[in-house]
Amino acid sequence: LVDRGYQEVITFGFVDPQLQRQMFPGEAALALENPLTTELGEMRVSLWPGLVETLRFNQRRQRERVPIFEVGTRFEMNGGRLVESQGIAGLVTGAALPEQWGVENRAADFYDIKSEVEGLFALTGRQSAISYVAAAHDALHPGRSAAIFDGKLRVGWVGQLQPELARKLELRDAPWVFEVG
Repeated sequence: LVDRGYQEVITFGFVDPQLQRQMFPGEAALALENPLTTELGEMRVSLWPGLVETLRFNQRRQRERVPIFEVGTRFEMNGGRLVESQGIAGLVTGAALPEQWGVENRAADFYDIKSEVEGLFALTGRQSAISYVAAAHDALHPGRSAAIFDGKLRVGWVGQLQPELARKLELRDAPWVFEVG
């Protein structure tokens, strides 16, 4: 992803419970008994909250084009047990490519973020087993999202952040995101 113009970020494994509830209303999360701050009160169930907070930070500093990714651990509750899993997630908003004289300036779209996912799977040699199926996710725009499958196993999501959620979070535009893991 760095070769494709993305910046790697490293965010806390602790996230704002309110943000996490907005993005994942049905997901059980591990609440911390003694959090560092109230904004870091739960363990993340996805890498997206950290990426969204990083985007908010960058937009407050007038960054228009923000292509970022993170490789990290998610903490999901499964049958009352905490399950840790590794994943990779990315986010892009603004122009599809850095500004340059020889290329038309256009906004990033679904096919740009999907190509990043395909590029990751090309490195594994499993790109022929990967498929994308239109599906709904609470955090994603219903008409602009897809579940990522490796054979019959769902391994991730790709799509545009729910526009209403983006407005609540005071984002300029709804970013395009993916998560695999």
